[in-house]
Amino acid sequence: IENNTDFTLEGIKFLDSGNGHDVFEITIKDFPPLVARIEKPNVRVAQDGVKRDTHFNGPLSVKRQASLYDLVRVEAGLPAPKVYAISEKSGPPFIITEKMNGVHWREYLEANNYSKQAYLKSLSFFGADLAAVQQVRFSSFGNVIAKNLIESGGISGLENYLHRIIQLKLQRVSEQEAFTIDELDSLKNYFNYTLSIIENEIKVHEQSPVLVLTDLHPMNFYVDEMGKPSGYFDLESCQSGHPALEFYQIGMQFLNYFNDAMFTCAKDAFVSGFEENGGCYDWEHPLNKQVENILCVAHLTGSVGSYKGARDGLRDNWSDNFKEILFDVINTGGMDYVTFAEVLRQKTKQPKHVTLP
Repeated sequence: IENNTDFTLEGIKFLDSGNGHDVFEITIKDFPPLVARIEKPNVRVAQDGVKRDTHFNGPLSVKRQASLYDLVRVEAGLPAPKVYAISEKSGPPFIITEKMNGVHWREYLEANNYSKQAYLKSLSFFGADLAAVQQVRFSSFGNVIAKNLIESGGISGLENYLHRIIQLKLQRVSEQEAFTIDELDSLKNYFNYTLSIIENEIKVHEQSPVLVLTDLHPMNFYVDEMGKPSGYFDLESCQSGHPALEFYQIGMQFLNYFNDAMFTCAKDAFVSGFEENGGCYDWEHPLNKQVENILCVAHLTGSVGSYKGARDGLRDNWSDNFKEILFDVINTGGMDYVTFAEVLRQKTKQPKHVTLP
């Protein structure tokens, strides 16, 4: 650590076990608190033998993770952890970083008794942060490896990038047999038709790719006592992508946290923080709305496959629930974000209403 191997280990405490890592807090004498993220063996390994994320098939490694922490902290100016050490040589790969302060966003809301004021203030801070992130731009779309470096040279054009995301989802659910033949045909027809009708619009309004964090949800970043983000630590799926890649996920995880009435207020608070910090995105542009819907359907397609066969007494019906929402998007042309939250609410127990003030 910092070229000094002479240190005294005082304690190791297990913190969490995620999809790909076991996480520990490490205490070393005369040194700030540290966190070790140790990769789980044989998890998220693709057919080519490479660990890849399930959203974009991007390569996963502690070296890439360290680069992304540095990119988000230095280029975007967000609170991402400083990296002290990585190892890929012997045993499971691991990364050691500073321990970020704060509590998970969901825990912040609970501690504030689901206050409307606390909720909206935090979303405004959140919007400002994502405006800063999207100031980081790239020349092509794809999996971010490091500053100005996209995997395999990147993908030219939004249409090609969307095709790549969609084909990956369709391939996986086909292997999982998550849809009937007729349902799968309906999905393919939707994607083909929707991409064909926005093809010319994409050419007219092609947007430069921006940095997108992509995998944000209420339990994978910290906020301080004011609700301001204080630690982004789950960044391994960062993309060079269209801004909609971030915003559809914000709708699915944050703006819909309570009910339909609060959704509009939440979006206004988020957009206010975003635009006040220099963020630029036309929320009402038909192309942006269409791209968001395509990404929602792609996301739901993956969710149907992920929860097929789940039998834990809690998520037994999630695959069917998500499939129903998916085809509702296809039939109506719009995503019902709050209905999506109703499914998650079975597990999270989040309330449907804020409290005052």
